[in-house]
Amino acid sequence: MLEAVFGFHGRINRLQYFLRSLTLGVVTSMVMIVLLAVTVVGRRPTDVAQIAPMLGTLALFALPVMIANIWIGFSLQARRFRDMGWEPLIVIPSWIAFDVVFEFIGFAGVLSRHPSALSSLMLLLCGLGNIGLGGCLLFWPGSADDGSTPAAPRKAAKLAQPMQPAPAMRTAPVWGVDIPRTSFGRRGL
Repeated sequence: MLEAVFGFHGRINRLQYFLRSLTLGVVTSMVMIVLLAVTVVGRRPTDVAQIAPMLGTLALFALPVMIANIWIGFSLQARRFRDMGWEPLIVIPSWIAFDVVFEFIGFAGVLSRHPSALSSLMLLLCGLGNIGLGGCLLFWPGSADDGSTPAAPRKAAKLAQPMQPAPAMRTAPVWGVDIPRTSFGRRGL
């Protein structure tokens, strides 16, 4: 059962990816809200010295939740990429490298004394790239190929087969007269 959540093998279609991602987001949000509530309940910090231990406790419990969230997210993406016919070992590291480079350039420019339009453009391109790849994960149709033969020749071979004639209709006796059965069921409903 844990293989279905944490494993990187297999394929999932668009609907399964959407529903599992939605469930992952809802569960992670609920766990984080509970952790925050447990950490803060009964405490009314008045200065920064009292807030720091609370944030440390929250981070201590939130770190495993976030690591599990990232792992499950990558496993969902890997299975969805495989269903799309893309190689996850190439796409995911490329996506991460794209994000790191563009965000580093963008944030370095924004945080400098003289921000340029290039840094803002890099951050915009990074965001658009993430939206585009997320849209591909949600809307790109899965390949029907199981890896044995390409999908197009298999479809062409199926279309090249001759059509079979329709089966002859059976007749059912009704009051001694044979009437062809053209409807469903015994009573002709």
